[in-house]
Amino acid sequence: MRIQVIRYTENPLTTIGECARRCWNSPTGREVGIAIECIASNHGRVLEFADLTIEISECSARVMREIYTHIVGTSRLQESTRYVDMANFDYIVPKSIQKNDRALLVYQKTMENIRAGIRELKEIGIPRQDYANLVPLGSHSKMVLKINVRALLHMANERMCTRAYWEFRDFMSMLTDTVRKLDNEWACIAGLMVPKCDVLGYCPEKHSCGRYPKRGD
Repeated sequence: MRIQVIRYTENPLTTIGECARRCWNSPTGREVGIAIECIASNHGRVLEFADLTIEISECSARVMREIYTHIVGTSRLQESTRYVDMANFDYIVPKSIQKNDRALLVYQKTMENIRAGIRELKEIGIPRQDYANLVPLGSHSKMVLKINVRALLHMANERMCTRAYWEFRDFMSMLTDTVRKLDNEWACIAGLMVPKCDVLGYCPEKHSCGRYPKRGD
């Protein structure tokens, strides 16, 4: 999995605070403090004025599909299966399969059979957009993702939960490290990229991992 930063709002807390300050008719000089107050008070709308655009690659189509469920505050462009030839696709191997020799053999054999089927359909003359229907969810895909701070924190809260799919959790961990390195203000935001239980102080899930008590316990 790889993440490449394309562009980002420099000093996002300053930007957020500047926008909020103007609406509150507050004096200049407290922009970062105002931004932190907005985050602490869950004034989410103003967090939408700072954003990040990244390229995600060597990630499964399954995770890409799950990213598409995060509709609000994001814009997405996924690698085309009409224009990109997927005949020799690479793929993700789940950790549970890597640990089991028999499972790994079955998994790799199945993927190679799919590749062979795609190549045969290609030789027959079937259009690329049609033989691409055989490409599995585990295949590598690529996406350009634009996401604002409000949506970024929500995605982290949901997808860093231990009940989230492992590859998405790995992606969020890598994204948090990427965000932390952008500048000091983004590093502050990275510190807020945590599971929702860390924010709530309890677990709202039906099946809890046990890190926090369930609400009402």
